[in-house]
Amino acid sequence: MSLGLLTACDDKASNGKNSMAIEPEKLSVLEQYQHQANNLLFSIRTKRTAEVIASESKLLVSQSQILLSEFIHKYPQCNKYLTALNKAVKTITSLSREAIESGYKVGHKLPSFDAPVCYHAKNLLVNPATTYVIASQGIDSVKVYQDAEMEIVKTIAHLEVVQNAVNKVALNRK
Repeated sequence: MSLGLLTACDDKASNGKNSMAIEPEKLSVLEQYQHQANNLLFSIRTKRTAEVIASESKLLVSQSQILLSEFIHKYPQCNKYLTALNKAVKTITSLSREAIESGYKVGHKLPSFDAPVCYHAKNLLVNPATTYVIASQGIDSVKVYQDAEMEIVKTIAHLEVVQNAVNKVALNRK
């Protein structure tokens, strides 16, 4: 499933002259997500259309759902929190930026979590969803591009924390 998602991204990227295409079957889910996040950041920074950014953001949201499902296996203490988030994706992507901020970034719409890494994992879905909403409303100024860019820069920072947590679990199991 995630392989097809990345392939779709690479098809679009090659049509847009993006030279970051790689062989998706050789990537882990985390690496696929990172690749798509970097592609999205590139699209934002090169001021591609709102439609392209919305499409790439939506793809990243889909990949985040796969990633979070796998993450729960490594951090079962995040199960309730991240499962609730995954179930709310359609709702989240239809909200305003303000509603996402108050309900899902701050977390009032989600159950409590026991490990800080759950918060970082949550943002792998919520920040791209926010970018999707930004792009869906149209990007008509430099400020709006900057807002979208900041969401994905934060996403990449949260991804680094999640990657470190996953690597730590893998090392502890050896």
